[in-house]
Amino acid sequence: MKANKSSKANVKRSGFYDYTVRNENERSTIAHTEPAAHAKRRKLLNQAFTEKSLRASAEFMSKHIDRWLEILVDDVQQNGWTEPKDAANEVEMLVWDILGDICNGREFGMKEKGKNMLKLVPHASVKQMQYGYPVLKMPFAPFLRALSPLGVDEFMAKFKPPEIKLYEHFTADAVAQRLARFRSGKDERQDMFHFICKAKDPETGLPAFSDRDIIAEARLLTVAGSDTSSVGMTGALFFLAKYPERLEKLRREIDSVFGTEEIVAGLKVKSCEYLRAVIDEVLRICPAGLAEMPREVLPGGIVINEEFYPAGTIVGTGVWCDNDNKEVYGDPEIFRPERWIPSPENPPEEISRIKAAFTLLGSHRTTVLE
Repeated sequence: MKANKSSKANVKRSGFYDYTVRNENERSTIAHTEPAAHAKRRKLLNQAFTEKSLRASAEFMSKHIDRWLEILVDDVQQNGWTEPKDAANEVEMLVWDILGDICNGREFGMKEKGKNMLKLVPHASVKQMQYGYPVLKMPFAPFLRALSPLGVDEFMAKFKPPEIKLYEHFTADAVAQRLARFRSGKDERQDMFHFICKAKDPETGLPAFSDRDIIAEARLLTVAGSDTSSVGMTGALFFLAKYPERLEKLRREIDSVFGTEEIVAGLKVKSCEYLRAVIDEVLRICPAGLAEMPREVLPGGIVINEEFYPAGTIVGTGVWCDNDNKEVYGDPEIFRPERWIPSPENPPEEISRIKAAFTLLGSHRTTVLE
């Protein structure tokens, strides 16, 4: 399915993405289906994902990670161990707090102990997608979309889970307050939100995003980013614990590169070859999005695996199926970061071959902006 995943393939995002939009004035990057509009929006949003913005956001991430580690070990018993913890849940709470902070300017407080209704949001979000996905795949989905101007969206909103309503209210309020500070010149936080607000349309010189655009993008980056990040981090914890020899190899590399220095984003991190390999292997074996990312074939058709598909055909493959392909990886069920590192037994040509098949969220080595 390589032809389908290439950014130059003769396909566009299918109408499936149109059905996910409840308000045309709040259409995020991921929901733009026309290739030209999507490419422009993605280019604008990329202004918030520069080396400068990522380094600036790292400070906020470190703060949350340090606090998270404190919470994890604050109930150590006499035997040196804490009570068992659900790593997937603990990581998810951390990631939501990080993304809420850097994308909205206000953390959710999910990682902290105690009652917090916002802690129910991640589960409710997954449930909403779990039930919504098959509905959007049904034949009557285009009919529901056509009824949108008649008030169907407002009617369906009445049945929205209270946790999702709470989340939307929280983010809208946080974005409104942050925008007010930004426009008053009193906003000194250089996080993702800051760089989204500063983004300019090169064609007009005007701000790249309206207030509603910013709300849509903040929600996209929080929800989509939280799932992908938490799945990857949890997968890393699992496999590194399962393969202690690989954990030790990673530890030695990090110690040799950083020594007693604080680990920060930059050239030193990029030089950590084994760390990059571990990340790629985790993302291969534990992809966040298992279902296909549907694409609609454009006029002229497309040839995939020597078979022709005419215009209008919806095509796609499941990410997990792609990354578990024995013909590509040989031993896909094994966590082996070394497959991504050149060696006499693993020449560069072999690495290029598997990288060409490596799939994340429906495209090769993509990001949430895809």
